[in-house]
Amino acid sequence: MRARHLPHNGYDLSSAPRWRLPEIRLRLLHHFGGFPPAEQTTAHLIQPKGSQSQVVVADGRSGLAGVALLRERLWDSHHFGFRVGSLDILESFAKSYRKDREIKSLLLQHMKVRFGHFRYITCRVLAKDLAGANALEEASFEYLAGMTTLAAECSRAHAELPAQIDIQPFRRGQLKDLVSMASKSFTEDRFHRDPGLPKSKSDRLHGEWIKNCCVNGLADVVLVCHSNGGLLGFIACRLEHPVNQPKAGEIVLLGVSPAARGKGIGGALVRGALNWFRGKAATVLVRTEVTNYASLRTYQKENFRVVSSSNYFRRWI
Repeated sequence: MRARHLPHNGYDLSSAPRWRLPEIRLRLLHHFGGFPPAEQTTAHLIQPKGSQSQVVVADGRSGLAGVALLRERLWDSHHFGFRVGSLDILESFAKSYRKDREIKSLLLQHMKVRFGHFRYITCRVLAKDLAGANALEEASFEYLAGMTTLAAECSRAHAELPAQIDIQPFRRGQLKDLVSMASKSFTEDRFHRDPGLPKSKSDRLHGEWIKNCCVNGLADVVLVCHSNGGLLGFIACRLEHPVNQPKAGEIVLLGVSPAARGKGIGGALVRGALNWFRGKAATVLVRTEVTNYASLRTYQKENFRVVSSSNYFRRWI
């Protein structure tokens, strides 16, 4: 039998037809052991939606060797006024660093033409993925921000809240104040860190984000903290359904009014969220920037522990 020709250093690079997507998904699930919630690599996105979603595979002599998924972030594109892409998966199944980096570099090279559809592209890789980080930098991506993922077990005990603090689900009449607060409450995030993104739009992004949590289903509940009629903060929560895992909770967004900081409001909101998750999820996850020390202290005081870290890279086209 004639040997198969593999033109790219022993690998064949191609766009994945739809009939291969179940195979790719299963290979990723096996590679990551069912995607433990702390290190999900967005396997559910292997079924792309929209004309700008692309799955590229690297096939070696023994089968599937690597996969990359590029998709448009439609909301981000609309918000910033230019096309924003996200490299949601950049993975190889190689055992050695050399092969791992080689496959990821080949995948990025094959994506080069597709990158031209976008003005701005991000990719988040685990901090331990040295091959991925080096391949991204070789492909003109730059480091943007480090992220820390924390987790806490949902206790059966009801967490006590300060007597003077009232935490209740969001009411529609509070939406305007929540949007205003969120637009002023965030500076330690990857959007504000990027000097190429307009600060005014990065500010408004979090206002739109909490609005989507409240009225467009991005969160299952938004809890609001107030005292003596004043709005002090909010926390948005949702339930995830990882493959072959118990339900996991996720804290999507936590914000405290600048005037109310340093008074334990963040911790009270986290305890309120844990009370809401109790009976619904076994574990609660949250991801925050490694430079957001106040947020990290808040979560660790409420018995969250660090379970993984990752790094965002970005490229302007």
